[in-house]
Order: sequence, then C-alpha cells, then structure tokens
Amino acid sequence: MFFSMHAVLALVFIPLQTIYGHPRLLSNFTAANSPVSTTRLGTAIPEEFSIERRFALPLHFSPEACYINIIAALCDIAGADFASTMPPTNYGTVRFDAPLVKIGSHGDAPIPTRYVVWGLFLVAFYLRANDRFSLVSFGLQWQRKDVATIGIGGEGPKKETLTAEASLASLTAVRELGIEYEYFGSKNFGMNAVYMTIIGALTTTAPFDINTRITEPWISFLNNEPCILVVVPTTAARTSAPYFLYQDLNVILAKTSDFFADHARYTPLSLNISVDGVEVAKATLTSKLGSHGLPLSAIGSG
Repeated sequence: MFFSMHAVLALVFIPLQTIYGHPRLLSNFTAANSPVSTTRLGTAIPEEFSIERRFALPLHFSPEACYINIIAALCDIAGADFASTMPPTNYGTVRFDAPLVKIGSHGDAPIPTRYVVWGLFLVAFYLRANDRFSLVSFGLQWQRKDVATIGIGGEGPKKETLTAEASLASLTAVRELGIEYEYFGSKNFGMNAVYMTIIGALTTTAPFDINTRITEPWISFLNNEPCILVVVPTTAARTSAPYFLYQDLNVILAKTSDFFADHARYTPLSLNISVDGVEVAKATLTSKLGSHGLPLSAIGSG
C-alpha cells in the first residue's frame, strides 16, 4: 500500500500576504493539484516520494503516545541540516515509553534527513486516516525504490527525550524563550486535528536553517483538519537582537504539543512568545472559520 503527498492531503504553510495576493489560492488547494504553495515554502513533498506499509500487528498504542513521540523525532531532526544524513535512531519520550519511533536504514545506505521528515508526516497521516495506532512498519521510497524505514513500536535502545522539545534545548541554551498560553473559545478540535496540525507545521519548518529570522506573518494548516495555526512576529522592524528565529518556532511547536498533552484539552489556544524578556511573536491555534480574521471560505471567494 503506497502513500504519497498527492494521495492524501495538502500541506500549507504560507505568509498571510500571499493569501491576499492570490484570493483563490486556498480554495483551489487540494490534493488533486499542487501539494503545497509555491511561495516561500521550506519544502514540498515531491511526487517521487512515498511510503509503503510492510506489516502491521494488532498491538495497539495510545494515539497521543504515537503523536508525541513522532513530534519528538521531528523536533530532534529539526536542528539538523535538511540536506544531511542521519544514523538509524529510535525515538521515545519519558512521557510515553511506547511506542518507539524507529528510523532504520536500507542496508548500509545513509539515511537522508529529508526522507525521514517527509516519511514521519506521511506515517502520522496514515495512523490518523486509518485510526490504526498499532505496531506497523513502513518502507520509505524514492521513485518506488527503498531508501529507509520507519517503524512504530518494537523494542531496542532509544534516544530518549524528557519532553517533545527537550532535544532542542541546546538550541536555546543562550536564549530565554518564554511562552504564555491562554485557552479561548469552546470548540473542540479533537486530539487528532491538533497534533496533526503541529506535525504538519514541523514538517514545513524543518528545511529552514534554524538561525533564519521570521519577519512575516505565517499560517499553517492541513486542508482536511478544522484548525489553523497563525504566527505573527512582532519583530519585523527590529535592527538588533533578540530576533524571532526558526529555532524558536520549532521549540514553540514542541512545547505546545506538551502543553496540550498536559491539559488534555484540544480547544483554541493563544500564545504570547518572548525571547530574553522581549516579545517577539504572537500565535494562535484556532478554527479555520475562527476569530483570527481570516475565514477561509471568504478568502476562497471573489
């Protein structure tokens, strides 16, 4: 069974001004045509890349455990060069011992980091779409040739992170990153939608150098999920540090997944973000038809 980006959904992560410049962009954005916006994206998942399920066993795991451990893996990889390779690695967290997220090689070949990022997203989508959070193994393929593997479950030594964002702690060792959270509204997006939106955002930020500044507003959403992530930097005009960087955004996404896991509440959430005591951004996870002023149905009309 093959899964590719075109076969499942669109992943969007674009600046707000791009939407205003192209009013039909979002309404036309489906898995049947372009998988991603062509403007200012870190990456598309190419049509040549796919995953193939190899086997599955009826050993079931908590869906939240699967999501959190996939996010932990993505966060660890987010600090690496997207064009680099990585060794076989098993990921787990103190919060969830199981299932392990197991990144494996194809023979002795090096594992391209970008394939792992794309593969983790498609694996998460498979689990969510099939509601099958069980022991499963996938082959990652480029032009239908095996390049690596990803397994959910199994045993072995693991690269353990205390929380999803712990693997990025060294990135902010000399930066004091502060996040103030506040729930608002009562719409329940559900656990699946919230974690898949975070996984989608991490998939899109991974290709960017972690020291790149974010100076424009961004949104990130999956077209089959009800929520949207809006990030608005407040430091676009700054001429001195602290700046809002991609390393900050990656840590914020990971911390926010842990926040949701701590509270078991999957409703709209606002974030005030500071670095070294200076506000650098605001963010919100809200409804696509929510109060952020960007109702997608209106954007697609006209």
